[in-house]
Amino acid sequence: DVSSHRWTAEDEVLIVFSTGMVIGLSTAEKTQGKELFKQQMFRTAVTCAEVCPVYEKAAVCGENTVKFIDTKDWKELTEEAIQLPNNCHRVKWTDDGNVLSV
Repeated sequence: DVSSHRWTAEDEVLIVFSTGMVIGLSTAEKTQGKELFKQQMFRTAVTCAEVCPVYEKAAVCGENTVKFIDTKDWKELTEEAIQLPNNCHRVKWTDDGNVLSV
């Protein structure tokens, strides 16, 4: 099941699933439906995803971790992952993209 979806600044959508899968798809007319990113990022459900258009980055949370995706090149930024002491339920970027609330 789809847990959530978020539009990026370009004609692309990030879709997260209750299975821990994360997919990026193009919605542009010439490349509609093209898979840009597909990765099993968590063993269990992705609980929240938010996109920061300023820095072209997505924050995806599940279990006790926040993971990041570069939505320009559609690659996971493994070195930026944040481990939390408890489960993560929500993430939210400020409008300028300088702060991520978890």
